[in-house]
Amino acid sequence: KLSKLTDKMNLPTTIKEAYQFGNVTGEKLRDGNGELMTTPTRTLTEHFDDDDNTIQLDKRTDAYSYGSDLIPVGKMDMLGINAAFSGPESIEVIGYIDRSVVLSSSLLMGPAYAYTGGDSKKSRTAIAALSQALEETEKVAFCRFVKMKNGDPRIG
Repeated sequence: KLSKLTDKMNLPTTIKEAYQFGNVTGEKLRDGNGELMTTPTRTLTEHFDDDDNTIQLDKRTDAYSYGSDLIPVGKMDMLGINAAFSGPESIEVIGYIDRSVVLSSSLLMGPAYAYTGGDSKKSRTAIAALSQALEETEKVAFCRFVKMKNGDPRIG
């Protein structure tokens, strides 16, 4: 028995359309081929102030909710936030702490991540030396780790 193996499947996106109705009769309109006439739909968002006046687009800003407050975030702030959290996979050592500070229950499962240095002999040597030095001084590295491109960073 044979079956086809599918690696990737692309589904078509849904196009939202609305039927067109006649102004006088209220019936659905048809084109010259007899098919129902449709028009593409779009989402329109409007914001209003306390006096029910529309707030113009250039007067709006993005905001994040923090509890019951909204914290405004400008375009330059967003560029800085995106730059800090985007990029390739990486691990960055922030600092070193004594092993005694880390709860022993955190060490039962072994290291959460291990880097080998890849194909570079110099990288492998540097990581091996760092690992050995941390073991000898009874310290652990405190790191910022990004597992996948544009993924959320983890601290550990």
